[in-house]
Amino acid sequence: MPIFTHNNYSTGPNVPAEMVLYQLDEFESVGVRPQSVALGHVCCHYDPKVTVARRLAKRGAFVAFDRVTRQQQWVSDEHKVAMVLAFLDAGYIDKLLLPSDYIGRVNTNVGEVNGYPGRLHARDGGPGYAWPSKLFVPLLRKAGVKDKGIARVMQENPRRFLSFVPKSA
Repeated sequence: MPIFTHNNYSTGPNVPAEMVLYQLDEFESVGVRPQSVALGHVCCHYDPKVTVARRLAKRGAFVAFDRVTRQQQWVSDEHKVAMVLAFLDAGYIDKLLLPSDYIGRVNTNVGEVNGYPGRLHARDGGPGYAWPSKLFVPLLRKAGVKDKGIARVMQENPRRFLSFVPKSA
């Protein structure tokens, strides 16, 4: 089954860059295939050469930039875009995921409104789960990522990661 993790980068800038590699080590030590793992919050640790992300992808794991347009206090979107470009330039487009780790109830910094204003919207009126596609993908396009690459990252990669056929009993 696919496994999607968080790592401690979201707790602040003093978490070692290797933390996510240790996480993958633990999964592999109990027989989990790296191809079944997506490691989240990789975008929360500034790594301009994407050394850690490349090491994860080289081992076969998916790399999740799941806090794009959020957590600006640690890594700006400008730096996150640069990191995505470096990751793509390294040849790992098939290992990148841009999911949303956003429920609209925490870290909004804009206050909350009563009720949800619509499908895929958070309580603060923002795009909620659509955050990456509505706000971050346009930044990637502006940086030169072509529609074909966007489709691979936003459609094909999640489809591949989430595909699961159980073994027959």
